[in-house]
Amino acid sequence: MLLDPLIQSAKSGDTINLGPGVWYTDGCDGYATPTGPLIPPNVKIVGAGQNKTFIRFNRKDLQNRQWIVLYGRGGGISVSDVTVDCGFPPANWILKICGIYLEGDNNTIQRSTVLRPYGSIAGGAECFAIKCAFGKNCLVDSCTVAGIDPNSDYISAVGVHGGVVSRSAVFFPIRASGKYPYWHGINCEGVGSAVEVYDNIVIGAKAGYYLDTGAVTGLNFHHNTLTDVLYGISINIQYVGVANRSIANSKFNYNNIVLDGSWGDISPVIIDHTVQPYNPNGVCNGNFAQNISFVGNTFEVVGAPYKTLQMNIASQATSSGVSATNGISGISFVDNVYPSGMDWRNMGNKAVDLKVYNALPINWNPL
Repeated sequence: MLLDPLIQSAKSGDTINLGPGVWYTDGCDGYATPTGPLIPPNVKIVGAGQNKTFIRFNRKDLQNRQWIVLYGRGGGISVSDVTVDCGFPPANWILKICGIYLEGDNNTIQRSTVLRPYGSIAGGAECFAIKCAFGKNCLVDSCTVAGIDPNSDYISAVGVHGGVVSRSAVFFPIRASGKYPYWHGINCEGVGSAVEVYDNIVIGAKAGYYLDTGAVTGLNFHHNTLTDVLYGISINIQYVGVANRSIANSKFNYNNIVLDGSWGDISPVIIDHTVQPYNPNGVCNGNFAQNISFVGNTFEVVGAPYKTLQMNIASQATSSGVSATNGISGISFVDNVYPSGMDWRNMGNKAVDLKVYNALPINWNPL
């Protein structure tokens, strides 16, 4: 059965009901002028259930482009009760294949699964398996991302720019020894609007939660389970040619974070405010992390040989001739539990070649 004619003929206010079976689509590329079927504003795609309605990416002329199986632009778009199979390509292809990607306000993705998404570090092609982007009041709920091939090494599995991510699950594969793929479980970058993330589970990611672009204010990240991860919460507000990367007035409370010691240089929380060497005249004053609390979380590590945790919170410069003012303030750790122990000696410091700017004041309870 062919899905594309239904999308191409849909008008605002229409509902596309997909019965049980396999629906084939050529997908749509993510460029300014898309090639392929683009879901219009205020259109709903409703399947018969994740175990009944399957949407399969079937394009043959991929041409190393960056593809999205279900792509919508504009507000009020809804996708629900389907399974999307991206059908990852051979590892030497430099592209990405995303699952469901909706742009605009008031978009929703519910009760849906994305299988076999693909992203390539070599091609700089980050795959967003499920995402509501560039909008507010969006919802990703009761979704699953799975079936990721170990060669698919640049994945941000689930996220919104503004809205809610809830009751969803992300399963990364067992990584090959010595490999550290860019696997991010939840990636909420923000457009200045509030984001709530709760009751999700992420297994096997390099970073359970990851932020490296956008301006997030009022993030409420609570009651999530991030397990077998390298970094629990990773906030990289680096100056790499893009200013105004920030997070403020946000809470990470009552989460269960279990780190896999076999990854190597693990850390439950990273807040890194950095000017990179290839911006020798950069000043990252516009990039900051302010007023962030960590309350009631469990931070634990399993697997040898790393048994004692250390936070990694620093504001720093990494090249001569670079200035970096302190962009980190108001960070607090209260009533958290550390079954594997916690080494607080390096709070606010990190060994680099040049002067390190302390991230103090930082408040924490050492127990």
